[in-house]
Amino acid sequence: MNRTIIKRITAYCVMSVCLIMLTGCAGNKQTLAEAMSESEDTGFVVTKAGMYDSVDNEAVILGRDADKKTITFMCLELGKKYTLNYDGATKFYDKYDSAMTVDQMEAGSIVDITFLKAKKILNSVKESPSAFVIDSEGDFSIEEENKRMVIGPKEYKLEGALVLNDGKPAELMDINAVDGIRVRGIDSRVISINITDGHGYLRLNGADYFEGGWIEINKRMIKKVTKDMLIAVPTGRVSVSLSKGSVTFEEEYDVREGEECVVELNETNFTEPDAEGTVIFVMTPSDATVYIDGEIVDTSMPALLSFGIHQLMAKADGYQTLTQYIKVGTKNATLDITLEPADSNSVSPTISVAVDGVTPAVTPTLTVTPTPMPTVAVPTEAVSVSDEGSRVDGYKVTIATPVGAEVYVDGSYVGVAPASFTKVSGKHEITLRLAEYLTRTYTIGIDNSKKDEVFSFADLVRENSEEESSDE
Repeated sequence: MNRTIIKRITAYCVMSVCLIMLTGCAGNKQTLAEAMSESEDTGFVVTKAGMYDSVDNEAVILGRDADKKTITFMCLELGKKYTLNYDGATKFYDKYDSAMTVDQMEAGSIVDITFLKAKKILNSVKESPSAFVIDSEGDFSIEEENKRMVIGPKEYKLEGALVLNDGKPAELMDINAVDGIRVRGIDSRVISINITDGHGYLRLNGADYFEGGWIEINKRMIKKVTKDMLIAVPTGRVSVSLSKGSVTFEEEYDVREGEECVVELNETNFTEPDAEGTVIFVMTPSDATVYIDGEIVDTSMPALLSFGIHQLMAKADGYQTLTQYIKVGTKNATLDITLEPADSNSVSPTISVAVDGVTPAVTPTLTVTPTPMPTVAVPTEAVSVSDEGSRVDGYKVTIATPVGAEVYVDGSYVGVAPASFTKVSGKHEITLRLAEYLTRTYTIGIDNSKKDEVFSFADLVRENSEEESSDE
């Protein structure tokens, strides 16, 4: 066999091998194509922006599962909840059509959504332009029994509202007077309330001298000093002022959420300013009887009062009794108070203040807190107005559980649960404390009915219990 024949045979073999390989590749491609066409429908849909067949306006976000990439909504119109999936094609917008991330979508938000109903896939989520959002710190009151909420000067309907604390379900009584809240709603109806800033606690150590005097928090909240006080206060930097007569104490503290901050008091840090101020009271009606620190004063004459906090009470036949606290901090001031008729539904009296004969450029604005003490914000000689409620003699309120917990009512210690105290109508702050357990505070409403009342609260949670469970 010559070389030429050998070369031809070799070339033929190579060509045959190549043809076989090419045929095999073509066969594989066909097989893959057939496999894809015969594959099962897994339910997965590659969505595109704008793909939807359903719309739900003014839905409420109840929660989000980041791992499963789902969001649960409540349809306000139908009162039904449902869960939808989101993916990379889902768009999120604020009420002004600016892009947002899914992480910025808070539980409690009122949104307009579009989605694929059959596949339960979200196309878009937008904060509803028709919804209002109000951030408030202390400028609110909640009247659960009347199903209403007052924020500043406005009143809103409060029925079936979603309450959230750190994204978790909560109750109206979990909201404290000093908490920061975010309120969402439509027209005059509150839809959701988020507790955005919680509270911590102040404990007075060595306050024996100031018992019967006054403590002022952040120049807006005033309470009478009692033995073994535990006061719920806002988190962050908190200013504390105590006074009894002319003796005062002032300091600032950093308060953390859920924790106690101890105010150490001793005579070395007391001050005694030798200062007095003249206060002129202009009363309507003019024949109202006025008491300062429990003693009747002649309002036809200027009253000379020491610098610091004093309690004022005004009474008149046919008018609502007014109890308020005045802080004297200038040499001359005029306080104009108008009592409300007894049959009036008004939230508070009309108040104006003049300092050294001049009315402040900024008119004092009335704010209402969910404690028995609405606050009127004015300059340094601030006036705080209080409706302390009526005493229902012969009847009591009992805090039954959690058994063994220390019970504080409006900051004052009343005993260990089960503990009872005299019934006084109005809003009251109940604080429960037990060593090695997280302190809890609730706001309750007490009516003026002639009967005893009993409140039972859930067991306190042991400190670090969440961390311990996660370690397991």
